[in-house]
Parts: sequence; structure tokens; C-alpha cells
Amino acid sequence: MKHIMKTFAVLILALVIMIGCAPTSTDPTPSPKDEITSSPKSDPTQTPNATSTPRATDTPEPTPDANKSLSFGDTFTYDGFEITVGDKIVWDKVDNPFADTNGKDVFGIELTVKNVGDSTARLSFMSYTLFGTSGSRLDDINAYFDKTLDDIGELRSGGAGTGTLYFLYENDGDYYIEFGIFETEYEIKIPVKKP
Repeated sequence: MKHIMKTFAVLILALVIMIGCAPTSTDPTPSPKDEITSSPKSDPTQTPNATSTPRATDTPEPTPDANKSLSFGDTFTYDGFEITVGDKIVWDKVDNPFADTNGKDVFGIELTVKNVGDSTARLSFMSYTLFGTSGSRLDDINAYFDKTLDDIGELRSGGAGTGTLYFLYENDGDYYIEFGIFETEYEIKIPVKKP
């Protein structure tokens, strides 16, 4: 009985190794499920409110140069959404006695998001990161406010919504919104001067 169990264990192990090492396909042509598609990216040197159209060549689109940041009024396409940056800053204060940031100055910028994909989708809060004038990542304070970007929720194909992203004010200077999960695909520069 012991000999049968050992033989069975060796056969199972050999089967697992053979399955793990076996090629998935001998055809070098990628199947449609293996193709990588991406949204067309805008050229940050275009005039505000202009959107790009996909190129007719097979050349991959370059990532926008970090020195050519998007800013007020610009529109770009990211992850199946057309995103338009508002043209003004709104000022407020955190009003939550339980928050460490209670009473601190904040500013917000509106973003209009349109679903240009084929199905219902939501812009994930993990898609963007906010940075202050010091270059460090800012804490998310949007939970203390209404009508934020996170409140837009799911959008059907063609649906649109507008929400505000709030930044904790550090001092005058340039703040940034970076879009991209593993690497920055778009950077929005927000020059701020407190009134």
C-alpha cells in the first residue's frame, strides 16, 4: 500500500510539472484575446479642450513628456474615459471636528468624466494620485466633501458626470494630479496662489 501511494504521488508531481512546462500554443500568431489595446492619448501640446484621434500607424503612442503637463481646460482620454480639467479653483475648509485636518484650507478643481467605452464603468480612485508643492503625496480628504470625483459613481457608455478633487493646501505653488496605476500616463499641473 505504501508503494502504491509513493507511485501515485510521483505520478501526480510529474503530471503537474508537465502541465506547468507545456507551451500554451504552438502558433506564433497572437490570438485576439492576447492583443493589447489602449485608449488614444492626447498630445499635451494641443490647444485646450482639443482631443486627439487615434493614429493610423501601428507605432505605439508615446507617453506625454512630464515637462509638458496638462492643465486647466485640457481634455485627455484615460482608461475608457474622456476627462476634462476644469478652468478654475474653488476654496473651502475641512469642516469635521473628528478630522486631524479640521479647519485647514483646501482647494478643489472640477473634473468632467465621460465614459467613452462600450459598457458601464467607473473611474477608480486608484487611477489618480495627488501631490503637493513639496512633491509628496497628499492624503485623500475628499471624504469630507460632497460632489467629489468619487461621488460620480458608475457611468453608462456615453454617460458623463462632474466632480471635484480636493487638495489640502500646503502653500502657493504647483500641485499635481497623476493618472496611472503602475506608471504615470498623464500629469495635470495645477498652479495655485491663495487669494
